[in-house]
Amino acid sequence: MTKYLLLLIAFVFPLNSLAGGMSFTVVVTDVDLVEDSAHSFKLDLKRTKESEYGDGAGCESIVIAGKYDYDQWVNYRRPMSSNNHQEALEHLLNSKGLEIRFGTFGSGLKKISKCKFESKGLMLLNNYKGQATVYSIYNKI
Repeated sequence: MTKYLLLLIAFVFPLNSLAGGMSFTVVVTDVDLVEDSAHSFKLDLKRTKESEYGDGAGCESIVIAGKYDYDQWVNYRRPMSSNNHQEALEHLLNSKGLEIRFGTFGSGLKKISKCKFESKGLMLLNNYKGQATVYSIYNKI
């Protein structure tokens, strides 16, 4: 019985940590919207001292390319929506050259190479301190 309890703890509790979100400060150095789609984007984010761990550790800046994956999110509950994705893009566009909070939910970014990542959608939410934060999401959480 003890073995099964330990196995349950070992496998279930780490899954909970994947479902949460984390964020850190970055400087938005560039935001490109792809002309053929209002939902495709490419971000260049400069890491700050606070963001030197996690995705892109060791990179001075990270590049994130992606688009709102309508097929993946069409039946998904809020806050993941096309409207929220657009709000996140507008926030990023208005924040060029500024320090903002950026984070991930679940497995929010897919690593393409050392400093390049892919996203399937962005969300603009307030974090636990009430700060506007852009979150990337890749897989359903």
